[in-house]
Amino acid sequence: LDVACGVGKNSLAFAHCGYHVLAIDNGKESIDYLNRENKFTNLETELFDLYKSDFDTLTRRYNVIVVAAILEHLEDPSGILARLIDRADEPCLILGDLPNGYGAAEWVHWLRKKIRRSWGESGSYQKLSDSLRYKHNYDETDSVTLTDTPHVHDFSWLMLRDLMKENRMESIRIRNVDFLIGTPVIQKLLLSTRVAQRVDVAFAQWLPRWMANGWFFSGVCRSGS
Repeated sequence: LDVACGVGKNSLAFAHCGYHVLAIDNGKESIDYLNRENKFTNLETELFDLYKSDFDTLTRRYNVIVVAAILEHLEDPSGILARLIDRADEPCLILGDLPNGYGAAEWVHWLRKKIRRSWGESGSYQKLSDSLRYKHNYDETDSVTLTDTPHVHDFSWLMLRDLMKENRMESIRIRNVDFLIGTPVIQKLLLSTRVAQRVDVAFAQWLPRWMANGWFFSGVCRSGS
């Protein structure tokens, strides 16, 4: 089950590997885009709202739940994850990632907002803001989702650890994502090449959890546990 699949990059990759995938999202534009791109018979899609839809209507059960870049957008991430686990076969593998709400990239974004509140929309602000912004030269096919989804939570390492405890995850594995990738100015000046980005990712593995820009995690859960 690929939760909040967006335009389906993960869904398509899993389907290509031969897995049977159910991709759900509350954005009609994203689901329509994925349906146009989908050439696999083992990939199904469903327009599904994690707050309004009936979980019992999900078209198939599953033994892997993918929660990539979604938990930070939910009002009740632990509760939603528990409901998904209740619909899964046992044991169920959870695969996910989370941005560190207090990592380097988030601090620079916070600084941009602080400057904007102080300076307003003046020309000086625009120049400084543009210099701090990491610009992606992407088109819609490079986007994760076609729906605007702001963060609701700024996750810390302790919050992620509590979420895993609340859902009684076992056999937990965690890896730091990176250290400075995506950080405005630094990305532009120091991390614009693939080699530099690989060095940043490798360096991040030596850092304490709280210093990373985010985390990949996995764990095993059982329904009703």
